[in-house]
Amino acid sequence: MHAWGFEAIGTAWQIDTREPVAPDVRAAVLGCIEEFDQAWSRFRPDSLVADIARGPGRWNMPDGTDWMFELFTELNDATDGAVNPLIGRTLS
Repeated sequence: MHAWGFEAIGTAWQIDTREPVAPDVRAAVLGCIEEFDQAWSRFRPDSLVADIARGPGRWNMPDGTDWMFELFTELNDATDGAVNPLIGRTLS
């Protein structure tokens, strides 16, 4: 077994594989994580979410936003509001 550990999105991650993860695959994974974090992190002052939280405006949403909002709507409905992407400020 091979373990690849890294920090991302505010926590520790480990991916265990039978074969080592190739450097180009690692770079691609880390690039996707960085794009996600840049848009959706409530902990980064330079993120899209931080911009939205500062006040009203218009924003260009990243690719994949539609399916993510649809999923959150389904989770919100299925849990009577217990799973909600707008909980961040309350958690803080």
